[in-house]
Order: sequence, then C-alpha cells, then structure tokens
Amino acid sequence: MEKQKKSNRKIVAMDIGGTLTKLAFTLSDEPSEDLKEELKESPFITGIKDISTIYLRRYRTDSIKDIINFIKKYNLLGEDRKIYGTGGGAYKYELLFKAELDAAVVKVDEMTSIQAGLLCIISNVKDAIFKYEGSYKFFQGGTEELLPLLVVNIGSGISMVKMSANFDYERVFGSMVGGGTLMGLSNMLLGIDNFESLLELSKKGDNSKVDMMVKDLYGDSANKYGLEANAISCSFGKVAEAVAVCRNKAFEHSSEVTIDQAEDYEDADIARALVVMIAGNIAHLAALCARIHKIKKVMFTGNYIKNSHVNMIELTKALRIWSSGDMDCLFLRYDGFLGSIGCIMESLKAT
Repeated sequence: MEKQKKSNRKIVAMDIGGTLTKLAFTLSDEPSEDLKEELKESPFITGIKDISTIYLRRYRTDSIKDIINFIKKYNLLGEDRKIYGTGGGAYKYELLFKAELDAAVVKVDEMTSIQAGLLCIISNVKDAIFKYEGSYKFFQGGTEELLPLLVVNIGSGISMVKMSANFDYERVFGSMVGGGTLMGLSNMLLGIDNFESLLELSKKGDNSKVDMMVKDLYGDSANKYGLEANAISCSFGKVAEAVAVCRNKAFEHSSEVTIDQAEDYEDADIARALVVMIAGNIAHLAALCARIHKIKKVMFTGNYIKNSHVNMIELTKALRIWSSGDMDCLFLRYDGFLGSIGCIMESLKAT
C-alpha cells in the first residue's frame, strides 16, 4: 500500500446488513506495518476533505466477532469510543459492541447514509460513475446531467431511493427479492453458499437451457410482435415443462417422477439462470419505479454488484428490455460501501 497523508481522527463506521457487514474506518496516523499487511488487498479512498484516507473491509455478518477482534487488535476506536452504524445490525449488535468494545453505537438513518456515501464518492473519486456493456464507459456529465436519479441499493433485499435536485432524497420503493434470495436459492439448488463461487460458475452457464425464451414460444415470429427473441418468457420454464412431460409419462406407467428423471441440468446453467432471474426481477421493478417518478437514469449499487461483469451485464440487459431502451443503467465505484462511507461523512457533521 502506498504511503498516505496523515488524517487527524479515528472513526469507525459500519453498515451491518443481513448477510454482509461493510466496515469503514480512518486513522489518526500512518497504519502500522502489521495493519498495512492486513489491508494490502482492501480498497481505500484518499483525498477527501478533512480525512486523507478511508479504509474499507467486508465481512460476513455472522462473523461479527472477527470485526470486533480486528478493531481490538489495531485499537481503531477513537477516544470517544463511538461506532457510527447503519442497517439493522446497528440495533441488533449494539449491546455486543458495548460489552466487547465499550463502544456506543451512533445510529445513522439508512437513506441518509446512502445519500452521504454517494455524494462523497462522486465528489472525490475520479471516474466514479460508469456504464458496463462488455467494457467500461465512464459518465462525463455533472450533477445537472445525473439528476434526477434512482439509486437501487441491492443487499439481502432492495431499497430504491429517488435523488432529486441538490441530492434531496426519498425512499420510494423496495423489494424482498435481492442478494439474499439469490444465495438462498443457490444454497438450496446447488449447495453453493459463497457469492463469488456462484458468479464464477455462472460465467460458464447458459440460462437458455433452463429458461423458456420468447423464441421458444414464438419461433421466428417474435420480432413481428415487438419482442426480443432472446428475452426470457419464463425463468426455469424448461425445467417445469420437462417435469410435466416426465410426470405424464410416469402417470401412464403408474410410477413416480423426480426432477432428476426429467432431465440432467448442468450446475453452471442453473447458476446462470438464478443470476439472470434475480437481475431481471430487480431491473423490472427499477424500470417501473423510475417510470412512475419520470426518471431516466438508474444506478445499481450494493455488494451484489461488487464489480461483477456477470451481474452488470445482466442488469444492463434487463433494464434495457424493461425500459424499451429508454433508461441509462449506471454503476458506481466503491458502491458496496455507500452506507459505511456515508456514516463516516455523517460523523464529521457531529464534531
């Protein structure tokens, strides 16, 4: 890690979600050699007014004790013994932080933290906003061109925040179907409970072997009805069809049927179909919400994105379909840390 300028405050902030906890912290001096070594693979942001460096780390929320041990090991808390927190875990683990760290949790409203984090990143990070369609295309406009904006923050579930002029914000929608849904289905269908492993597997898959596509229903006539032949008509529709056919055959022979008897489906194809299904659902809701609020730009954020080309491609494709190409699909650097970075910025207002 390259040498950074000194900052003058210790601040610890967390966005504690149902699946992941995003830790952000600042130091009052240069990090020790041991800490530098531990942070060498971790992202950080520099050049922010009043804070020279924000260090960032991800943890599974069920490993909250690892975060506590990390804070203890490197004495990260300031003299005020405060942790600035957002997300449900700021309430759930409040007593644990008090018992283990003698720390008080200062709670920051989730939407406030998202707004503050977004402002911090786009104001201080070069080429912070981009599109992705196989290659990166950076957003060159200013805030006048960016706003109004719908921010779709994808965690275990989803929150949708409307950003208006001057970055005034309002939570306008949400959904129970998000990253947690994806991983729950992945664990149940594939026995995979690691997000990166699922995405890596999905790169090798072809969802059209599992999903029923428009062209499967309309053949060469799809374009006549203004439909994209390669759009999905029914997620996992071919599995349902195959089981139904197999069940009919079993009925004729008075035998039972299982999905294994219906057809062999490759894990990679199932993985891709899961990723595409969740992305399609999220983008569909985002397009409807943006249309209601007369918004043309939709920004997807959260650890669900995590600079994954697969997720960015599928979200971009789905938003194009559901908006009839009328909306811009945007992404953001450091997007998984909006809440925790926002808590850092809010802490500065309190001093």
